[in-house]
Parts: sequence; C-alpha cells; structure tokens
Amino acid sequence: MDSRTSKYGHRLAVAGCAASLMFLSGCLISGGRHEQTSGMRLSQASMSQIEIGSTTSAWVEAAFGHPTSRQTLSRPSSDSAVSEDAGCHVEVWRYEWTKTVDKSGEVFLILDSHDRLVESTTVYLEFTDGVVTRYWTETTG
Repeated sequence: MDSRTSKYGHRLAVAGCAASLMFLSGCLISGGRHEQTSGMRLSQASMSQIEIGSTTSAWVEAAFGHPTSRQTLSRPSSDSAVSEDAGCHVEVWRYEWTKTVDKSGEVFLILDSHDRLVESTTVYLEFTDGVVTRYWTETTG
C-alpha cells in the first residue's frame, strides 16, 4: 500500500468517526422543560397598595380581579350596646397562584432524569363590613 492510499484511508476513517459521533450524540441525548402557571399572582408591590382600615373590597376586586375563593364568616360585634343578633360581616378572600416546572433529561441507556418544581403563593385578605382589616401571604416551594 502506498502512502497516498494510507493517508486517504486514514482521513476517511477520521471523517467517518466524526460523522458517526455527531449523528449518534444527537440521537442519544434529549431534554425538555415545560412551565405552567395558574391563578392570580399578587406581588409585594401590589399588596403595598392595600391600606388596612380604608381599602374596600370593591377596590380590591377592581384592582386584582375575582378571588380564587371567598368565605363569609359572622362575628359578634364587640360593642356591648349592640344586640347579640347584630354582628360584623366578615369575609376572607383567597388569591392562589401556582407555577409548575417540569424538567427532563435523558442520555440513552445511561441517565434518565425528571424533576418537578412546584411554587405556590396564597394571599388571604380579611374584610370586615367591606373594608380590609388584615392580610397575609403563605408561600411554598
């Protein structure tokens, strides 16, 4: 075999290996990410607009939209001059927001990884006779 044929064969072998590696790596490695959100996220800046004792439920609904849920409670009035049948109208509104991120990665026959991250925030607003009396936030994830 002459040196030209040997060089040609060597170059062909290297090119074939490189092409095979490029082809195989594209087929053997895959991954993905899927993100989904639901609900209304109320930021700290939004919450700072609420003033205890003066912000009304009508304003909150106009600014933030319908809450995820509402619960009506009945509390007796603390004023002893008022009869026991009279009471304050108390409502608790919840705004829930959830973000779910699914990640996956696979290397054929070597690694298979799936991760799920769930982050959620629930804001509670308590109204007494239509005015915000307190609010708080719970966060998970």
